[in-house]
Amino acid sequence: MTPATWPIIASDATATVAALHRACFAPGWSDAAVGALLAGTGTIALLAGAEPAAAPVGFALFRSIGEEAEVLALGVAPEARRQRIAAALLIELCGRAARLGARRVVLEVAATNAAALALYRRHGFTIIGVRCGYFARFVPPVDGLTMARSLEVTRRASDLDPGACPG
Repeated sequence: MTPATWPIIASDATATVAALHRACFAPGWSDAAVGALLAGTGTIALLAGAEPAAAPVGFALFRSIGEEAEVLALGVAPEARRQRIAAALLIELCGRAARLGARRVVLEVAATNAAALALYRRHGFTIIGVRCGYFARFVPPVDGLTMARSLEVTRRASDLDPGACPG
C-alpha cells in the first residue's frame, strides 16, 4: 500500500508532531517548541500514515518563504521505517513548496545519518556546504551537511515552442 500524506492545521497538530519528533530524535522537541515553529510565517506541517486511514507515523515540518523552502524536520517513527513514508513526505513537501512559489528546498542533515543522506540524494538533493559541529546534541558534535534541491522544472527541447521567439 502507498503511504498517505495529508496537510495539517498548525493548532491541531502540535502534540502529534512533537510526539513523533521525540520518537525520531533525541532530544526531541517539546510541544511548546513545535507550537512556536508552527506559529511562524510560512511554516507547514505534514503528517503521513502507512495507509490512508492509519494513525500518523511520520511528519515533515517546513518553512516556505519566497523562492526558498527549508526543511525544519522530517522523521518517521522507528517501527514504521523502510516503508517509503519519508519519501512520500519529501515528495509532498517539495510539491507543496513549489506550488507556494519556492524555487529550491534546503536542509541540514547530520553527516553521520546515512539513511537520510541516501533518501535526500535519491530525491535530487546535493551537498552545498558543511557546518562544522552543527549538531551539538551528539558527543562529540557532528557536522551538518547543507543540502539543496532545485524545484524548477528542466524542460526538454521538444517541449519548447519554436514560434515563441520574435522574428
